[in-house]
Amino acid sequence: MTRTLSIPPRLAVPFVAGAAAAATLAATVALTSGAHADVTSVGGGAFGARASVTRLTGTAVTLAPTPAVTLPAAGGGPFTRTAASATAGTAPALLSTGALVVTTQGGTTVSHTRTVRSSATVSDTNLLDGRVTATAVSTNCLSNGDGSSGGTTLAGLGLPAGLPAVSATPAPNTVRTLPGGIGTVTFNEQVEVNTAGVVTSTVVNGIHVRLTGGALGTGDIVIAQSRCSARGPDVLRPAATPSPSPVPVPVPVPVPVGNAGPAQPVDGSVSFTG
Repeated sequence: MTRTLSIPPRLAVPFVAGAAAAATLAATVALTSGAHADVTSVGGGAFGARASVTRLTGTAVTLAPTPAVTLPAAGGGPFTRTAASATAGTAPALLSTGALVVTTQGGTTVSHTRTVRSSATVSDTNLLDGRVTATAVSTNCLSNGDGSSGGTTLAGLGLPAGLPAVSATPAPNTVRTLPGGIGTVTFNEQVEVNTAGVVTSTVVNGIHVRLTGGALGTGDIVIAQSRCSARGPDVLRPAATPSPSPVPVPVPVPVPVGNAGPAQPVDGSVSFTG
């Protein structure tokens, strides 16, 4: 007996390349670091000596910053100013010095390492009618994207009898109280401001006398000031690292059934005898 079995059209499962590509793209994980900005500006300056004191009689004794230098907004340098000497007040003398030299310089290229440096050196300092003396007072500072630093070096320092000695490279903000209740003197005074992504700055004063009363009056005297600052979104942030390459996630490839390509109907019949 012979029977005939009809076979319905069979369909091949096509491989849709466009869909597979879209799936791969959607599954790709791109690892990128955030945009890393730079130090956009630096500032700096220095002066040798400054005084602002009011005597007990009411007389004002002042000395404008002498000599003084300020870094231009565009940076550059070094810029240097000098003076043969500085004095303020007589009978008793509040301040007298020998030669004074100040300098500042700053980078001009916008980068994380854009740097400003300032320094001040004052020779033969005599303060408060001989109560505080030094053959040399020097300060320096530096600021860039990593932060700010500075320091003071003293040579031939003389202090009133009975006061503890002060190192040639004193720790920041070393304070001595002057006898007679006239005030205090700070060596290597440092004032810092650090705000990540905004600014880092420091002001270094080699010697800062604060008069609070007594025979000499009230006010303050500063010897050898250096100033440095750096600003920008990169300040006090880690250095940028290269972004990793995108990592594609494998997507299974459809396995075609039957003939590849569009589905094609296949009509026919099979005869067999059984």
